[in-house]
Amino acid sequence: MSLPAQTFTGITQVKFDAITAAVKAKIGITITADDGQDAADGFTISWTYSPDSETLIIQVLDKPWWAPDGTVQSQISNLINNA
Repeated sequence: MSLPAQTFTGITQVKFDAITAAVKAKIGITITADDGQDAADGFTISWTYSPDSETLIIQVLDKPWWAPDGTVQSQISNLINNA
């Protein structure tokens, strides 16, 4: 079950690099390009990063049944904003 995409603005290349490291460390998903999809531990996410507009869009495409939607969305938002 996919969740609504989240859009983050003001994401510089330096911030995007910090986000990719945080995502790898916290949830085991590897972001290796500006666009892609990866999965770990029952979670599948897709992302699109535009360096020109400094915009990052992340969407959870699949998640375990036991993970509440709101909690997952909140954790992603916190991860991105605090990276």
